Formats: sequence, C-alpha cells, structure tokens
Amino acid sequence: MVTEIGALKRRRRIRQILVTMTFALALSLGIYLVYFSEVFGLQKISVQGSKIVGSAEIIRTASIPLGTPLAQINTDEVMKNLRVFPSIGNVEVRRVWPSEIVLAITERSPVATMAMNGKWRFIDSSGIIYGETSRIPEGLIPVTAESASARIAVAKVIGSLPASIKRQVLTISASSEDSVELTLTGSRQVFWGSPNQSNRKVKVLSVLLNKRASFYDVSAPNFPTTRK
Repeated sequence: MVTEIGALKRRRRIRQILVTMTFALALSLGIYLVYFSEVFGLQKISVQGSKIVGSAEIIRTASIPLGTPLAQINTDEVMKNLRVFPSIGNVEVRRVWPSEIVLAITERSPVATMAMNGKWRFIDSSGIIYGETSRIPEGLIPVTAESASARIAVAKVIGSLPASIKRQVLTISASSEDSVELTLTGSRQVFWGSPNQSNRKVKVLSVLLNKRASFYDVSAPNFPTTRK
C-alpha cells in the first residue's frame, strides 16, 4: 500500500514536471517566433492620411527595415524620424499581425497663412509653419508676424475667435507676442494685445462692434476703449 502511494506521488511529480517543461518550451518557442524569427517579420508598410507628403517619402524616412520582427520595431523611433515633416502633426504606428506596419498620419490643420520668400505658407493652431503654395489659400487669414513668439500668439488669438468675428477679419499682424492687431472689414482696427484673456476679449469686442468706431482696444478687457 505504501509502495503504491509512493509510486502515485512520483507519477504526479513527473506529470507536473512534464507539464511545466511543455509550457516553458511553448513559451520559449512563442517568444522566439514573435521576437526573433521571420515568421512575424515586416513585409509591408502602409501609409494612411497623408496628403502633403507622399507615401514613398514617408516610408523611406520612417527607416524600418523589411524583415524586422514586428515586436522589435521601436515605434517611438519611427515617430521621431517622421517629425522632420512639419506638416505631420501626429503619427500612430500600428502593428498589423503577422507582417504589416500601418503609419496613420494626422496632418496639421491650417488656421492662417503667411507670405514667405514669394510663397504662401500655412500656419496651424500651434503657430507651426509648414507647406507652401504659390497662391494665397482661400479661407485662411493672412498673417504678418515679426518673430516666432509673435506668430504663436497670433495663432492662439485666431483659435479663440468665433465665426461671427473671424469672418470680419482681413489680416492679423504682430510685432511681438503682446501686440496682436486685427484689421477688420470697413477699415476698422482692433488692438488685441497678448493672447491672455482672449475669451474675455471676445465677449467685450462682440459688444463693442455694435458701436460705430474705427479703432477698438480690448488689450485690457476690463477697460476697453474705442476711437471714431
């Protein structure tokens, strides 16, 4: 009886060892296949959402060698490589098993345009300059900014403007981040100042525009002034 019990325990230990070894072997094989073998190696790269930069150029700049196991692809490195294109706002690197990478591109949305070196450049809501066209883009506000900080300030102000005011804006200029000025239809000028308190300035200007004037100063929104 004692011998039978001992034999049963030994068989159970052997089964446990075999199960553990089988699991470890399967796990090792899975890790090898996913991380090191060509079974899940990169065979195809697809690009989605890019209109300004061509797919071939994006794939070349992403610098992902074909055959690289998908699990080993450094997505942060790929996104860093693609930051050289100013028109790209965001990149999502998607692994599509077993052998494809999809580069999902989100391009910047322009809010204004600026003349530079005989071309018209686009400006997004962060003040980033990108792209170019030979003709002034329709529907975008022409901007003059004497520095990067001034350009960023202008972009912030544009982002705060409601459609009711934005459609009256002809141009926006700024010599510094604290001197944003709007030129409206009807030869009217608005001194906005800095982007600070823009929501408050919008409310104040919306009321002031009901008053006939040629100049509106909302740089200090609690103490606005007008001039005929």
